[in-house]
Amino acid sequence: MKTLLIAIMLFQLPDFSIQPLDNPCGIMYPRGGDGDWGIGVYLIPDSTQFNIYEDSTAARIGYLEKGNHFFQLFNRTGERQNITFGDIEWIAHTSNLLLKVKKCKSEKHFKVLWNTFENGVCIKKNELENIGAKFYSYKDLLFQVNIPKKMKEYISWAKIGVNFKKDCLNLRESPSINSSIIVCVPGNDWKSNEHSHFKILKTLGDWAMVEVTTYIYDPESDESGEGCTFLEKNKRIGWVKAIDKTGFPNIWYSVTSY
Repeated sequence: MKTLLIAIMLFQLPDFSIQPLDNPCGIMYPRGGDGDWGIGVYLIPDSTQFNIYEDSTAARIGYLEKGNHFFQLFNRTGERQNITFGDIEWIAHTSNLLLKVKKCKSEKHFKVLWNTFENGVCIKKNELENIGAKFYSYKDLLFQVNIPKKMKEYISWAKIGVNFKKDCLNLRESPSINSSIIVCVPGNDWKSNEHSHFKILKTLGDWAMVEVTTYIYDPESDESGEGCTFLEKNKRIGWVKAIDKTGFPNIWYSVTSY
């Protein structure tokens, strides 16, 4: 088997922007681990800039620039700074960049870049709205609630998988934590010959009825040598807690640079 060199990896470009890379098979690998994703994301138009503030009462300390395939961070003197992995999210393709946000004490602000800065920095909601940015929870995007047509196109290209690196997700007989467990589905590991994809059949609250198909690599049929030829191993149907109590997406979309 030809080794798959990259699952979801991040690198710093010379211009201090960040981009993800994915293997050509389009498998959903967990990213951001089991960490803090905040409450959702902003979808921000390309070729726009917006200010960042030390907190909701402090002066401007710099700004973020959104382009096609990148975010760039600048301090107040215009010098470019690094952005840490985990503050930006992607669905399906690297041009579909999303900015993760948390609630602030001030209802007029969101907190962002909490992996880049020790306590994060603030953005003003009205400034984002003025440039046409839209907020979406992870539930909105995963269950496709009131999302734009362009976002639906991106989602249609993506595969869904478990969004845990360190744990597995219980597939249950009914939408309840007291329901019997069918199997605990792990997050896909690029070192493994097996991976699983989810298809959402219906939703109820934060739960999703899903069809889980597990595939295994088939080297005998892999004429290209890319490691993307798979046979179906098994298929199960059950319920998963798709969104946890903090808003974190327990299942999420793949990303690719292709």
